[in-house]
Amino acid sequence: MPDARGAGKRVVDAVAKRAAEVKAEVDAEYQRAREAGEMAEEVDTTALVTKLRDIEPSATNAGVIKTAQAELIRLGGAERAEDGSLVPGKLSLDKLEELRKTVGVGGRKDATNAHFAGEIKKAIDLATENAGGDIYRGARAKYRAYAEEFKNRKIVADLITTKRGTDERRVALEDVHKRTIKDGSVDEITKLRD
Repeated sequence: MPDARGAGKRVVDAVAKRAAEVKAEVDAEYQRAREAGEMAEEVDTTALVTKLRDIEPSATNAGVIKTAQAELIRLGGAERAEDGSLVPGKLSLDKLEELRKTVGVGGRKDATNAHFAGEIKKAIDLATENAGGDIYRGARAKYRAYAEEFKNRKIVADLITTKRGTDERRVALEDVHKRTIKDGSVDEITKLRD
């Protein structure tokens, strides 16, 4: 029998290397946008604040909501009114991207937080959709392509990530062949190959 662990490691290393290369390209594009001043543009946070208000009743079960509110205030994109409600303001694209990352991390806790993190990130994406220059929009497009290839494809994401809160791989190296080729669907295998 061939060395299943060695073969799995080669597959995982190749996928992880490609993911790192694409992520570096994305990061470089964002840096270019920063250097060109495109991420300094300020965006109105009204739609984001409205989304946070709408989902606030779920904050008891989804800490990412309170995290997003606190971070939005800390970054200067909103403030608290005397009655405790959020008052929208403006925030640079760079700071909105920082908020988006914070929300993404907060969404990793569990399925409930992941759901609301997704809603918050959609609101951020809508707020930034037509903002910034061509370089910034190019960076966003590259990030979306990166996420589609390496984060949103479960089979690929499972190969290169660990279980939450551990250093244990989602797919053990010796199980890569079984998970991808033997038990994977044709669509999953095609996505992995691409």
